[in-house]
Amino acid sequence: FGSSRRRAVHTAPGRRKIPSVGGGMAPCDAVGSRASAAEEVGGSAGGSTLAELLVIIQEHVFQRRLRAKDAFADFDRLRCGRCTKQQFERAVRNLCPGLLEDQEIQALVDHYTEESGRYVKWPQVVSYAKFYQDVDEVFGMKDLEKRPNCKVQPPGAALPCAAGFVPVPVEDSDQLEETLKRLAVLAQTRGIELYSCFKDCQRPCSAASLFPRGSGKVGQQWFMQRFPFINDISESDLQLLLDRYRTECDGFHVFALVKDITARQQDRRSERLEPQPARTRPMSACSALSRSSSASSRTRHSSSLCREAEVLRERPIPQRPASAASLRPPTLLA
Repeated sequence: FGSSRRRAVHTAPGRRKIPSVGGGMAPCDAVGSRASAAEEVGGSAGGSTLAELLVIIQEHVFQRRLRAKDAFADFDRLRCGRCTKQQFERAVRNLCPGLLEDQEIQALVDHYTEESGRYVKWPQVVSYAKFYQDVDEVFGMKDLEKRPNCKVQPPGAALPCAAGFVPVPVEDSDQLEETLKRLAVLAQTRGIELYSCFKDCQRPCSAASLFPRGSGKVGQQWFMQRFPFINDISESDLQLLLDRYRTECDGFHVFALVKDITARQQDRRSERLEPQPARTRPMSACSALSRSSSASSRTRHSSSLCREAEVLRERPIPQRPASAASLRPPTLLA
C-alpha cells in the first residue's frame, strides 16, 4: 500500500536540475561577485553612498518611531536573521514607502547578501539582521556592556534633522511679518486654537505614510482646506506662508506656523502690560482757583490749631486738694 502511494519526481524536458553547493547554497554564478555597495550605489543612484542611504532610512524611522525589525517578522518564520532578495525588497518598501529608488534598494540587497556561511542556505541569503542593527543605531549604540566607558549620545543626535525644522527664507520678509501679526490678532480676537484645526488631517492611511500623527506636518492641500483664515489673507500672503513652511513631499509644517503666531501674540501681550507714562491734562482756571482756595483754608486751619496748642501749654495745671485720709498719720501695728 505504501509503495503505491509513492510519487515519482518528474523533471521537465529540457531543464537541467541545479545541484546544491555548500550545504544548500546556489552556485557562485547565482550570487556572483559584486563590487562594494558604495561603488554600486554611486554608479546607479546618482552618487549616493551606502552611508547616505542609511541616514535617509534612519531619519524616516526616527521621526516615526519605527522598528526596522518588525518589517521582516513575517518573512522569517525560523528567526534565523535572513530572508530572500524579494522579501528584503518588499520589507524595505513597506518600511520606507516611496523613499528609495529601485537602484538604491538593489544596492542595499547586494550589500547585505551573504555569499558563504555555515548556516546560509539559498535562497535565504540576505542578512536583514545586520540591516536593522545598522538602522537601529539611531536610537542607541549596541554592545554597551563591552564598553562601559563609552559616552552615549542622545537618540538621533547624529541625524541632520536633530536640530528641528528650519523655515525656508523668503524674499519679502516684511510682508511675511505683517501677515503673521495679522494672523496673531485674528486668532486672538476670534478665540481660535490654530493647531486643533489640523489634528484630523493625519488620520487617513494615505497621509499617515508621509506625515504621521504628531509630526506637526500636513499636506499643502489639507492645509488650504483646513486653514480658518484662508479668506482673510490675499493669495500672495498665502503663497508666502506655503514657501516659508514648506517641507519635503509637498508638505506644510503647521507646528512651526503656530509657534511663530504664538510668539507674536506674546509680544503683543507684553507690550500691553508695559507701564505707560502718566498723562497730565492742562488745568483750567476754575480748578486752579478752587485748588488754591482749598490750600489756603488748610493753612489757616493748621495755624489756628498751632496757636491753641501753645495756649494750652502756657496755662498752669490746677492741683487737686489733699484729702483727709491722706493727712491721717499712719497707725503702728502691735
